[in-house]
Amino acid sequence: MSAFSITSSYLETRFNEFNRKYFYSAIPMVRFKFSKTTRILGLYTHSTKSITITTAYDGKITSEEYDKILIHEMVHAYLDAINDTDTGAHKHHGAHFYREANRINLLTDNRYEISRTTKLGVPSIRKRVCSDFYLLAGYYNGRYVVGKVSAPNIKRILKFMKEYLTEYKVYVPAKGDNFSDYTTRYRRFNYRFIEQTKVIARLGECIMADGTWKQAI
Repeated sequence: MSAFSITSSYLETRFNEFNRKYFYSAIPMVRFKFSKTTRILGLYTHSTKSITITTAYDGKITSEEYDKILIHEMVHAYLDAINDTDTGAHKHHGAHFYREANRINLLTDNRYEISRTTKLGVPSIRKRVCSDFYLLAGYYNGRYVVGKVSAPNIKRILKFMKEYLTEYKVYVPAKGDNFSDYTTRYRRFNYRFIEQTKVIARLGECIMADGTWKQAI
């Protein structure tokens, strides 16, 4: 499939089709907005009942990849419409989100690969340097997790996540490692379950342990 330029009319047409096929026509029509950000691919906003899609990859990805982004955001819109959104530490991508994502993946033989993050067939065009982010690591429900958090928001996100993580620490990445395989989060903590031994060499210098900052941020 060839690269594609997204339009409002395309989104409206696909929204109606997907709403009928996968969401029981339960989602009221949303407003479609566009953004040039490379930080997020799509965003459903409850207060405005809108879906924002980035145009940063316009002409670089296919229409089916835009469909992936749209369906992901429609899962959020559907949960909002039926008053069944996730809460707590996983209020964006918790059990309810995965229930619907897995249902659609089964219906479509995993054609759209709906998950917490949307994978595109092109490299990310967002450039990050190590000083832009920190790594929050710890144990969640007995399993080791690591997440990449923007530097300006680390204290706010950590304040919220302290309730859910144990033995948590904040690291700067090992020199030269941009953790390009992780997505930098700005407003929430998205993490990966991983064996500590497989990531410890990448974590670099610990700047916070047991609630005490070892150096100023």
